[in-house]
Amino acid sequence: MLRCCGCVWVPIIFIGTGSAKLSFLNGKMRRWLSYYYRYIAHFTLLLEASKQKQAEFRTYRAEKNYAVGSGKWYFEFEILTAGPMRVR
Repeated sequence: MLRCCGCVWVPIIFIGTGSAKLSFLNGKMRRWLSYYYRYIAHFTLLLEASKQKQAEFRTYRAEKNYAVGSGKWYFEFEILTAGPMRVR
């Protein structure tokens, strides 16, 4: 006797084996997804660490309009946040 399984006619003997294959694939997919999520978590931790390294120093440059070619000069700026800074 034939039975319709997803618009494909298959003998009844294959109906049970399909579910066994699906459960086997379900286990494999879970394992692959766990590898993927571990990779993504590790990758995001690395990105956060690199962003923290970049955020250690903030560099400020004076615009060319304010540049002085000779003599003494000074540059004023207001510090709004804590942390090391460089002025070039």
